Amino acid sequence: MAGEGAVGRRLAWAGTGVTVLAVVAAVVLGAGNGADPRAKSYLVFVVSCAVAGGLVAGARPRQGLGWVLLGGALSFALLEACGEYAVHGALTRPGAVPYPHQMAWPETWLWVPANLCVALVPLLFPDGRLPARRWWWLVGPFAVVAAVAAVLGALRPGPSGQLSAGMGVPNPLGVAGLAPAADLAGGVFTVGAGIVFVAGGVAVLARLRGAGDVRRRQIKWVAWAAAVAGVVVVARLVAGLTDADGGSPWPRGS
Repeated sequence: MAGEGAVGRRLAWAGTGVTVLAVVAAVVLGAGNGADPRAKSYLVFVVSCAVAGGLVAGARPRQGLGWVLLGGALSFALLEACGEYAVHGALTRPGAVPYPHQMAWPETWLWVPANLCVALVPLLFPDGRLPARRWWWLVGPFAVVAAVAAVLGALRPGPSGQLSAGMGVPNPLGVAGLAPAADLAGGVFTVGAGIVFVAGGVAVLARLRGAGDVRRRQIKWVAWAAAVAGVVVVARLVAGLTDADGGSPWPRGS
């Protein structure tokens, strides 16, 4: 048990360190690529989730909550770093930066596990597992939709999500004709993520009834954290729906 805990702590803090480094790389590369700094503001929340996830996963490696927080943060950070690296390579002279087009590929699907993890956080609080088997009717289909959205996103033709300096790098594994199916799956997943997140928030509030003082304080803290996360997601969604790019519900990097 002690050895397992030590391994869990090392993995947790390694994941936190990689997340922070990826966020720094994304910000630096984005600035060099001419990205709007406001489009990267949510990375402050990503770093906070990485640190919180590292603390929880390191202390209680058998529980899922910390790993979900850390996994979501790591996915968001790598998504941004890979996308900005790909654009950076496309902006330089050919051959100066290795594998720029290949690095555009992770961005096409990493957004799925990132948002999947965020959606599951309220349901896993505070014990690190689903509160009851009855939630599998919702979580099971949602996981299937997430898998489909990730696979189709990874094969979607067209430019990557990063459009720093007005440039998007084409998906090197894009398959012609899959764009409509990928967009549909992505839309269904986005709606499903919102439903799961809200359902988890309702479950957290329901647990307030009959809970002791310690559990009430725990639930209040996660309620505030969930509210902040919800505000961040809604703000980014509103920005994406009101910008000049009608092809994405999220704000672009330019």
